[in-house]
Amino acid sequence: MDKVDALYKKYDILASAGDKVSEHEKDYLDILESVKGTPSEKRLASQFIARFFKSFPHLAEKAIDAQLDLCEDADVAIRKQAIKDLPSFCKESKEYVPKIADVLAQLLLTEDHTELLVHPALAGHPGQAGRPGNAGRSLSPRYYPGKGEGS
Repeated sequence: MDKVDALYKKYDILASAGDKVSEHEKDYLDILESVKGTPSEKRLASQFIARFFKSFPHLAEKAIDAQLDLCEDADVAIRKQAIKDLPSFCKESKEYVPKIADVLAQLLLTEDHTELLVHPALAGHPGQAGRPGNAGRSLSPRYYPGKGEGS
């Protein structure tokens, strides 16, 4: 079985465990370790880490660090996937919002225009959700070519 298939198997184990998901910590740790794997493994890891984050609160720091490593990956597709998955961490654990916000602020400085496309997806992050006037608002208009300041 290749490593991608193994990751899917671990996902299936965790997803079907229901209330007993915490008994499968080894599977989640294996998913966390897969951030060091191939590009396919990294993209899956990003999604799976976020999906089961709330089930392993004692591994929260390790999970967030793994996700943030993916946000700094050399492959733009992996970075975009990892950034898209960040808001789910904020929804589950508000105490990590400042740390994740700091990382997002650094990531907003990117010069890669394809990466700029994921930034609007972050506009509805939990810290802004439900506040009047924030629906569909970008984090900062100066980072979008042709819009706002600095264009």
